[in-house]
Amino acid sequence: MKKMMLLILSSLVVLVAAGCGKKEDYKPVAINEGVDRCEVCNMLIEDDHNATQLILKDGKPLKFDDLGDLFVWTKEHGLDEVGQRFVRDYHSLEWLKLEEAYYVYDKTFQTPMAFGVYSFKDKASAEKFIEEQGKGTLMSASELDSHSWEPNMDMMKGHGHDHEGHGNGQSEGSEESHGSDNSHGDGHKDGLGDSHGDGAEPSHGDSHNNEGAKDEHKEGTEHSDPSDHGEHKEDAVLKKDNEHSEK
Repeated sequence: MKKMMLLILSSLVVLVAAGCGKKEDYKPVAINEGVDRCEVCNMLIEDDHNATQLILKDGKPLKFDDLGDLFVWTKEHGLDEVGQRFVRDYHSLEWLKLEEAYYVYDKTFQTPMAFGVYSFKDKASAEKFIEEQGKGTLMSASELDSHSWEPNMDMMKGHGHDHEGHGNGQSEGSEESHGSDNSHGDGHKDGLGDSHGDGAEPSHGDSHNNEGAKDEHKEGTEHSDPSDHGEHKEDAVLKKDNEHSEK
C-alpha cells in the first residue's frame, strides 16, 4: 500500500514539473494593412519585411512598423509580460522568432522609422545580402540588445517623419494666413465705407443741382421763346405795310 502511494505521488510530481516547464506556444498574427498601427509611432503598418510584433503572455499582440520601434517599446516596458517576439525574413516575409533570426544593419538601409535593420532567416542569407549590397554589419539576436537603436534623422526628415517641425510650421502658417485674411477684410470694409460716406453723398447732391439747373434753363428758354416769336411777327407786319405803301 505504501509503495502504491509513493508511486502515485511520484507520478504527480513528474506531471507538475512537466507542466511548469512547458512553454506557451505563441503564434504570430497577420498584419491588417491600412488598419494596424505601430504601438510606438502610431503610423500605419505595411504588410512587408519591416513589420514586427510581440505577443504578450495574456495573448494580446502588439505590432510595430519597424524593428527599432519594437526595441523602443521593450526598453520602456521590459520583457516580463512578453511571451514571444517575431520578425520577418527579408526575402520570403516568413515570420521568425526574434532570437532565431540574423540581422544586417546599415544607417542607409531604408526602414519606416529609419533604424536601418533588416532580418533574415539564417546567417547565410544575411551574409549574402551584405555581399550583394556591398555594405552592412552582421548581427545575431543577442547583439540587438546592445545595439544603439538610433534612427537616421536625415532619412526620417527626407521621408516626412519630422512630425513636430511639420506640425508647428502648419500651425504658424495657418495663423498668419488667417491674420492676413482678416486685415484684408478690414481694409476692404474701410474702402467701402469711405466710398459710400465721402464719395456717394456729394455726387448725389450734385445730381440734384444739375437737375435744378436744367429745369431753370428749360423754364428760361420757355419764357424767352414767346417774346422772340412776337418780335419777329411785328417786324414782318411792318415790313409788309411798308411794301404796300410804296406800291
